[in-house]
Amino acid sequence: AKESVDLTKMLTPAWLNEADGQLRAHELLLIRFGKKQGINKKKDAKEVGVEIAKQVGATVAQVVGHTVLLYRPANPPSITLEIDESGGAGGVAGMETDEEGLEGDGIEG
Repeated sequence: AKESVDLTKMLTPAWLNEADGQLRAHELLLIRFGKKQGINKKKDAKEVGVEIAKQVGATVAQVVGHTVLLYRPANPPSITLEIDESGGAGGVAGMETDEEGLEGDGIEG
C-alpha cells in the first residue's frame, strides 16, 4: 500500500498566499521538504513540488533530493530560465539574470 502525503495540511491558504507573494517578488521559490512534512522519498518531493507549482501557477525548475525550485516569471521577467524538458538531472539547462542579478533578493542557494 502506497503511503500518500496529505497536502491539505501542508498547502493551507496562508502558505499558498505566502508562496505566491515570494514568487511575485523574486520569481524563484526554494522549498525544502523533510520528514516533518511527510516527505520521505525524493520522488514524493517532486510530486508535491508539481502540485504546489499548479496551485501557484509556477513551473518546477529543478528538483535536487528533497528540495524543489519553483519559477514563475514576473511581468516583465527579470530571470530567464531554459527548462530542460527531457527530465534529465538538474532540470535547468541555463539561467540568465537581469543587471541586478539574484544577489540580495532573499533567495537562499
